[in-house]
Amino acid sequence: MTDENALWEDMRKLNALYEELCWGYDDELVFTHDGTRVIIFNKDKENERTS
Repeated sequence: MTDENALWEDMRKLNALYEELCWGYDDELVFTHDGTRVIIFNKDKENERTS
């Protein structure tokens, strides 16, 4: 049997991560990998830095 609360626990962790990184809920995230690890970056924040 799976943990029925796992989704809510993951959502709490994700919300805490967004707050810590100062990411908005509507920011566009890009998910990619380099063969050994998953890489997530905030496209909106990257555009701000390069503008």
